[in-house]
Amino acid sequence: MQKKDLKIPALLMFGIYILYSCALVPLYQLLSADIVLMNTIWWDVVDFLMNLFEVLGIATVIACLLYALYHYSLKACLPMYLLIGGVLLFKYIASLIAISIVGGSLDLTSDFSSFFISFALEIIELVFVALLGNYWIASLKRENEALEKANAALGKEFTPHNDFFPFQKPLSRTNPLQRTAFWGFVLITVFRLISYVIADVTYGLMGYGFSTEDIPVTLLYWLLLIFIPSIAGYFCSLGWMLLLKHKNP
Repeated sequence: MQKKDLKIPALLMFGIYILYSCALVPLYQLLSADIVLMNTIWWDVVDFLMNLFEVLGIATVIACLLYALYHYSLKACLPMYLLIGGVLLFKYIASLIAISIVGGSLDLTSDFSSFFISFALEIIELVFVALLGNYWIASLKRENEALEKANAALGKEFTPHNDFFPFQKPLSRTNPLQRTAFWGFVLITVFRLISYVIADVTYGLMGYGFSTEDIPVTLLYWLLLIFIPSIAGYFCSLGWMLLLKHKNP
């Protein structure tokens, strides 16, 4: 994999995470520190945008990772893995610095366990995507190569039954890139849903009761902060892959 192949992915990934870490994170902290503003619609809007951009960030990473695997082998994508690792570290370090600036000081004695857990979960998600994507991509390439050889032996023109681009429909059971992105976001949605369930259970154990009247609000909350961002993230990943294909056929 060549350095020029990393230019556009770096711009996309860093661009998303600069907006997230250097704009939305400090804005969220400012609103959360003000009791008046925290009870306004602006806090909810920023909270929604935080969740949306967090998922769009991982969608951008997934798109760049899958496109690299489409062009190269699993081992040859090492430069992309290093770039992704650097991007994710930037996300958390920049967020920490932004929070510190808003708070007035950098407190290294704080509990950073949530950062480490989030980072570990994102690595698990990306390893899952890389392994699954590599398997399905390699399988389709082998299938097309076998068909091409068979048609060449018969003197026929080869036309792949299944191909990577263009995407024929929003969801596909045969396109490896779309299948992998879809199942990657299923895993991401499950992780995020589990995280919110744990938070709700913890909230209840702290003495804040949960009644049947809270169910509609909770479901709406999950829709806005989990499912809508995940759906948007999936389509965002497809869009970035089409852009990468256009810029680097």
